[in-house]
Amino acid sequence: MGAGLDAAAINNAEYRSKPSTGDKIDPLIVKAQVLLDRAQFSPGKSTAQLGENAQKALRAFAEAKAWLPTRRSRRRFGRRLRGPSKDPVIAEYKISENDVKGPFLKKLPAKMEDMKSLKALNYTSPREAIARKIFI
Repeated sequence: MGAGLDAAAINNAEYRSKPSTGDKIDPLIVKAQVLLDRAQFSPGKSTAQLGENAQKALRAFAEAKAWLPTRRSRRRFGRRLRGPSKDPVIAEYKISENDVKGPFLKKLPAKMEDMKSLKALNYTSPREAIARKIFI
């Protein structure tokens, strides 16, 4: 995460009437993007900025829920986006020795028939394995 941005900043971000501007990473936008993705309205790759895809995902979510967000109702909209879950939006994760020991594939074969000779269909990197473990 960016400098000065941690799990607590994202989890505690409050919905406000105006999104932040500029190139700074906004914890509220990160929070909204994670919650949109969990609600099956993916904003695409998280950029921590309210880009075109995130805006489209927000509109699609609002339309699907028959909700017309206004400046005065953003806080209620945020609660609706979060849903009944009390789970943290983001959690700290400590990488263990097991996470990085492998085995890893050098390269995943492109063709299915080339995969039949593999002993196992392993991940190609620790990053891929950890992402799968954390996000699924």
